[in-house]
Amino acid sequence: MIPAVGYYTDHYQKEADQFAASLDLLGIPYDLDRVDDRGTWLKNVQQKPEVILRFMTNHPDVPAFFYNDVDAIVLQSPDLFVQIADDGFDIAFHLLGGTELLSGTLFFANNDKTRDLVRRWVELICLHPLKLPDGSQSWDQRVLHYAIREMDDLSIFDLPESYVWIRDGISGRHYGKNVEPVIVHTRASARLTRRGDDSVRG
Repeated sequence: MIPAVGYYTDHYQKEADQFAASLDLLGIPYDLDRVDDRGTWLKNVQQKPEVILRFMTNHPDVPAFFYNDVDAIVLQSPDLFVQIADDGFDIAFHLLGGTELLSGTLFFANNDKTRDLVRRWVELICLHPLKLPDGSQSWDQRVLHYAIREMDDLSIFDLPESYVWIRDGISGRHYGKNVEPVIVHTRASARLTRRGDDSVRG
């Protein structure tokens, strides 16, 4: 079974508990880190590659895992991750509309290439904490996409939309309603930030 990795601030304890419960029901092992709130939504989501790299470093015996934001529910066993690992892919993610990388669900092989990628992800956030060279805000998924474009030797798998299904109609507008989700993202971060809570989204 491919384990899950995630993190949360105290604002997201309820979501983390619900996410963990969905994993328990399916027998999926997981490692969820409670992290300190760094004061803003952006700084908190930028902790994502740090959490992922820490897991990679602390668990060299784990050959592959999937990262997931904790404001999500796993509805079905994500068996595709096993196939992705068996086929030797380095990373898997979904591009919303074919362009926007969604970092709410990510697959990683735990190897030298992916560790270099995540280190570069961390480095780019340190270099560009607010805006990337192209002028876009340094959201974690944009920085990851920037880092991936710098590397030409990654084996990449395109996750189906069912593994990164977003509530509030976002995925439905792109893909219609005839999709049976495997992982549903509840967008708790959007609700909390609208209320003024600058908290980590997962």
